Amino acid sequence: VIPKYQREYCWKKENCYELFDDLKTIISNSNDRTHYMGAIISSQDGNIKRAGLRKNIIDGQQRLTTLSLLILAMIQLSKEPDLLNFEERDDFFPRADLENAIWNRSDRSGKKLILRHFEEGCDFQNYSNVVDFVKGEEIGKCSDNQTVIVRNFNYLYDLLLEYVSGKDPIVTGNELYDGLNKLVFIDITLDERDDPQQVFESMNATGMDLSEFDKCRNFFLINSNNVSDELLAAWNRIEQNLNEIWRNLNIDHIQIQNKFFYAYLKYHKQRANSTIKLRDRSYYNYIKSY
Repeated sequence: VIPKYQREYCWKKENCYELFDDLKTIISNSNDRTHYMGAIISSQDGNIKRAGLRKNIIDGQQRLTTLSLLILAMIQLSKEPDLLNFEERDDFFPRADLENAIWNRSDRSGKKLILRHFEEGCDFQNYSNVVDFVKGEEIGKCSDNQTVIVRNFNYLYDLLLEYVSGKDPIVTGNELYDGLNKLVFIDITLDERDDPQQVFESMNATGMDLSEFDKCRNFFLINSNNVSDELLAAWNRIEQNLNEIWRNLNIDHIQIQNKFFYAYLKYHKQRANSTIKLRDRSYYNYIKSY
C-alpha cells in the first residue's frame, strides 16, 4: 500500500527508460546473475489485525509502480500475438504469471499494489483505470493519456512493442519475464521502535530528489496521529492549484511550491515574532525546528 502521506507518482519517461534499459542489460548478459534494484522499505499496516497481510511502503513506491506498469504493458501486449511475430508458443509472454503479479487471478480482483487514495483523480484511481483497461478486451494503448500513470503505461507499451516486434524480435516474451525475475530488491520492514520519518528522509537521498514541499508533506502526515481525509484533501488541493499555476505560467513546479511555502512561512514567522532564521531553500528545516 502506498500511504496517503506519500507524494504522487511522478517518474518521467527518462526514469522509465532507465528501468527498461536495466532489464535489457540483464537479458543481453545471458547469465543467471541478478540485478540489484535497491531497498524497499515498509512498515506493518497498523489497521490490519493479522500481521503480514498488508504493508505501507515508505521508500520504493516509484520503482514498484513503474514495474507494475511494465508488467501491465506486457499483459496488454500479450493480447496481440500477431504483432509479436514469435515462432513458438513458448516464446510468448507467460500471461498467467504476469497477471498473478498484479491481481488475484482466482477472481480477477484485489490489486496487489494499492496507490495513495483520498479523492477522485488521485494515483489510486488512475492506476485502477489502467488495470481495468488491461483486464478488458481492448487492445493497444490506453486512450486516456492525461495522467502521468497512463502516459508511462503507454510509453512502456511502446518500448516493449519496439523490442519484441518486427521480423527478427530482439527478445522473446519469456526472456523478458525471466529478466524481470532477476531484478532483486532488499525487503526491509520496520518495527514499532523505528522512526518512519527519519528512515524516509535518509533513503530518499537517491532516486528523484524530494522537494522541500515533499518533505513538509511527509513530516506533517507521518507524524500526525490521526490524518483525516479532510486534511489530505486540503493538501491535495494546494498541490493541484500550484500545479495549475506552473502549467499556465510555464515555470518549474518546484520553484512555484517553494515560493508559495516560503511566502506563507514568512507571514507566519512575522505574526509569531519568531527569531528562527528562514531561508528560501531550506524552509523544511525551519518547520522541523519550530
